[in-house]
Amino acid sequence: MKFCFHPNWTKWTGVILAFGGVIMAILTNVQGIRIEAPVFAIVSSFLETRYFVSFRTNIADELTLLLLVGGALLIFCSAGRHETELSEKLRTKALYRAILANSVFLLLSIVFTYGAGFFVVLILNTFSFFIFYFLIYALIRRKAHRKTIMQSPRDSEGDLSSPDDFR
Repeated sequence: MKFCFHPNWTKWTGVILAFGGVIMAILTNVQGIRIEAPVFAIVSSFLETRYFVSFRTNIADELTLLLLVGGALLIFCSAGRHETELSEKLRTKALYRAILANSVFLLLSIVFTYGAGFFVVLILNTFSFFIFYFLIYALIRRKAHRKTIMQSPRDSEGDLSSPDDFR
């Protein structure tokens, strides 16, 4: 599988967006900050269910999610400093394992979570794929780096000198 990555600098843009999302989450949930704006909704279901309507509402939660998911997506899609064929194989392996882990997480959540708690699971599921991917990729990259160093420490100096070389 050949990945089409964004340039490395987009990773830092993603980190800034995700950090902004964390700040927004703190401000909206702890400080109670509200951002009122007109929105267009395909489906709106508060007191009554309406379709294709425009109304004014608090968009702070939506902005928070957009910043967090957008930041995670930019980090996910950005190239490392030294992308190699090995790093692409590691990314592919991490991608498949993250899909599997996220699917198991969702299936177990469906079986063992009921009522309002399931809405929390759905919100977590928005980020869980990225979290699983980043953790699994870091572990696989670390394992590959250790394996390379153990096989031939002198030969690996130019190829895989640090875990950052796998990015």
